[in-house]
Amino acid sequence: MRLGRPLDPHLRKSFRALVAAASILVSTQASSAESSLTCFTRALSQKLAEAEPRSSGALTRLHWDDMEWRRLSLRDPHQKKLSSPNFLQNLHESVADVFDPWFQGRKSGAFEAMLREQHRVLAQGRDGGRTYGGASASETNPYPGLLRNELGPNLMVIATPVWFEKHLRGEIPPTAAKNLRALEKSGKTQIYELPHPIRVVGVGKKAQPYQQLTNTYLEIDYADDIQSYLAVAGKTMRRVRDRMKDGRATSADVVEGMSDYLYYTVRCHPFRRLNFSLFMSQVNYVLMENGLRGITPDNLDYILLVSTRDEFRVEFAKRVSIENPPNSKP
Repeated sequence: MRLGRPLDPHLRKSFRALVAAASILVSTQASSAESSLTCFTRALSQKLAEAEPRSSGALTRLHWDDMEWRRLSLRDPHQKKLSSPNFLQNLHESVADVFDPWFQGRKSGAFEAMLREQHRVLAQGRDGGRTYGGASASETNPYPGLLRNELGPNLMVIATPVWFEKHLRGEIPPTAAKNLRALEKSGKTQIYELPHPIRVVGVGKKAQPYQQLTNTYLEIDYADDIQSYLAVAGKTMRRVRDRMKDGRATSADVVEGMSDYLYYTVRCHPFRRLNFSLFMSQVNYVLMENGLRGITPDNLDYILLVSTRDEFRVEFAKRVSIENPPNSKP
C-alpha cells in the first residue's frame, strides 16, 4: 500500500469491527482462556457480518487509483490528464455499490433498474455530491439515471462521428468496407442493414477511395427502440450470470456473451452521456469473475459501431485472447 493513500472504507469497517469485538471481550468476565477465545471469535464474527464489504468481485477489490483499474477503465491508461478527477472513483463506486451486489445476487431487482442506478452513481458519486459529466467539454449534463427517450425529442436524438484514421485507425471491418465501396458508386446514405442508419459525411471528393479520405467519418445514429435493446442485453447478462453461478459457463461462453452484451448496449446508447465506460466496467467485471484478465476499452466502441455482431465477436475475442495467452494467469 502506498504511503498517503487513505485507508479503504471497507478496511476501516473491518478494523472497527475488530475493536468492537475486543471491547466486548474486555467487558466479559470470562472464566478461562478457552472461553475468552470463544467469546472473542463469536463477537468478531458478528461485528464483521455487520460490516460486510460493499463488494466481493475481483474487479472491485482493486483500488480506484491503482494502475490496473486505470488500464481497465481508460482508453489510454497512461494519459496524464483526465476530463474529470472524479471519473475513476465514481466508476469504481458504481460497480462496487450497484453492479457487484446485483450480479452476485446479494441485491435483487430488474436489470434496467440496476443499470439506471449504476449510471446515477457514475454521474454523481456514492454520496451524490461528486459529479462527472463525461469526456465532452460541450455537454456536461449526463441526466443521471434517465434514458434518452425520457428527455424529450431534442435530447433523444444523438449521433456519434467515427473517424477513419482517429477512431478506426484505418481498419474497416469487411462488411463495412464492402458497403462503403458500394456507397461510393450509389451515393446512398444508408451503408448496410443495421438497427440504425449510418451516414458517410466528409470533405473529400467522391472520386477518391474511402481509404484516402482522411477527413471522412461515419456518422452513427443510435437506435430509437431503447427498451427492446435493453431487454435483449439484460437477458444476455442474466444468462451469463446464471450459467456462471451453476458452473456451466465455459470461458468461450462468457467471452461471447460479453461481446454480445457490449454490442447491444453500445448500439442502443441508452443514456445521453456515460455509456461505454459503464458497460465496459460490467464486461470487465464478468470476465474477471470467470478468471480472465480484463481488457482496455481502447477503441472497441468505434469498431463495434461499424461491425456486424459476428464481426465484433471476432474482434472482441481477439482482444481478450491477447490479455489471456495460453497458460497465463489473470
